[in-house]
Amino acid sequence: MVKPSTQHFKPYREANNWVDYKEVFMIALEAQNRTHLVDPKHTVVDEDLHQAQQKFPYKVFRDNMLHHEAKSIVKSYAKTKDTALVWQKICETYDKSMSTSLNGDAILQ
Repeated sequence: MVKPSTQHFKPYREANNWVDYKEVFMIALEAQNRTHLVDPKHTVVDEDLHQAQQKFPYKVFRDNMLHHEAKSIVKSYAKTKDTALVWQKICETYDKSMSTSLNGDAILQ
């Protein structure tokens, strides 16, 4: 297990790099044993602990989501800081985006 550090997460600037960013982001969360914080199906046992743990990935989102759409999604959850919902919304947005599809097609060719 790796000590949580925001340095393990790279900035997300361009939509056409989404597939790589998503993979690297999840690898960093796995290394820090924090994947449950972005899993909407995770059952929370200790609400206080869960809220305290969510502050770290929310800070990562605030600092590293530099693309305009991702930044607005993160800001829309500023009150709840629900990182599972933030991640789910960001994934929905970029998994279906045209630039992600075009980039995936270019890689295959």
